[in-house]
Amino acid sequence: MKRLEKLSKAELEDLVFDLVNALVMTNSVSEAALFLQDILTKKEMQTLGKRLRIAKLLLSGMTYEEKASYSKAFTIWYDL
Repeated sequence: MKRLEKLSKAELEDLVFDLVNALVMTNSVSEAALFLQDILTKKEMQTLGKRLRIAKLLLSGMTYEEKASYSKAFTIWYDL
């Protein structure tokens, strides 16, 4: 398999769809969690969890100040 930086946009999209399809094929939330634990490191799981929480905050209609006070991770991520 090619290194990630050498993959075309279409190949990268295929990788994402492979992940999504694998998650959809799980039969329960606990099975999906076990699958993610198998393919992600603990740090990757934590990072993904934080990013999902930030996405929920962004979609909830909270102001930037409310989001920043809710989560230091939001401020750090937002400033990148």
